[in-house]
Amino acid sequence: MLKRFYFLTLLISGFTLLVSCEDEDTVPEIAVLIAQTSDTAITLNTGFPGDLITAEGMDLSDLNAIVFDNTVTTVYNPALNSDVALFFTVPFDEEKGSRFGEQTVNFSFKSKESVSHTFTILQPEPEILKTIPALPLVGEVVIIEGEWLHNTSEILFEETPLTFTQLDGSRISLVIPETITEPRGTLTLTTSGGVVNRTINFDLGFELFLVTDFDGGGILSNPWQSFGDVASEAVIEGDADSDGDFYELVWDGDLSSGFIVSQSDASFVPLIPSESLEGKTVNDVFLRIDVNCGNTPNTTLNFIIVDGPNDSSDGNVNWQYSFLKETCEWETIEVNLSQFGYGYNPSNLDRKINIKNILRIKASTNIYGDPAEQSIQFDNVTLIVK
Repeated sequence: MLKRFYFLTLLISGFTLLVSCEDEDTVPEIAVLIAQTSDTAITLNTGFPGDLITAEGMDLSDLNAIVFDNTVTTVYNPALNSDVALFFTVPFDEEKGSRFGEQTVNFSFKSKESVSHTFTILQPEPEILKTIPALPLVGEVVIIEGEWLHNTSEILFEETPLTFTQLDGSRISLVIPETITEPRGTLTLTTSGGVVNRTINFDLGFELFLVTDFDGGGILSNPWQSFGDVASEAVIEGDADSDGDFYELVWDGDLSSGFIVSQSDASFVPLIPSESLEGKTVNDVFLRIDVNCGNTPNTTLNFIIVDGPNDSSDGNVNWQYSFLKETCEWETIEVNLSQFGYGYNPSNLDRKINIKNILRIKASTNIYGDPAEQSIQFDNVTLIVK
């Protein structure tokens, strides 16, 4: 009887030791965290928000939760996980306290065990989406909206540093300097994630009358019509260098008609209201246009203002300004209406345009001059009263 009791004691002790050894073997371990990306610049244990991460280790089954920085719980798919690998995405929720930089990731399991590993959340490159208002007034507050604007260290207008307030990771408040004299400039914003540039249009405090912007806005928003020896004409989808869609007129050397012109609709009422012109003269009114020349440098661009009806038969209501576009890149020109000559002749300056009866805007090129093929592009056709 004593012998049986002895063997029973040995059996229980052995079983207890076996269970104890099995428990020790099931303590989870995380060896490394790897971002599933083709970006070779991303090292081990680092990744961007939204990246898929593989946690490699041992005894990783029965995962319960993954928490970043003791703050934000991330999402994972149990069906993808195994005893040697876990898959999850890098979370980023600013409202819940997410931050960039090195932090601890805690993995807890249903066995009540847990293991931690350090991980660095990288900040993506910033992006500026828009300004509020869309046309900021100089001297006034403007809100920059974008993505990944966290940790902004510097904002420049051209080369001038601006004072700003970081509202959150998607909004920054700043004041447009009153010293700005040009209607367009470049904002450069620097964060710990990189640098972004954005061209911004400004309201200089004048009355602006947008004729058309080729994005559906303006007093005369319908598509322009082209006549004469036109090779092609169209509203072109905007690119990184343009301010939205723009208009392009192309001439390929044909002289069958002897002219080429594009024009807006004709307004039935003056484009500038009479009350905006009280006490003003032609010296107070300007035409502003964004211009380019496609791939044909040294093209002469003609812009024509119509100050009366029957403009197709009466040259005296067509006032022209011409200039040579030597390089093909976008620029904004602003011309006083006193520099427009009547009868399609920029030299006829002994008369003045009737600023109270402007009804249409036209554009053309000098097809009897160089180059042999010509292209003009323009956008944001605007009349300004200063």
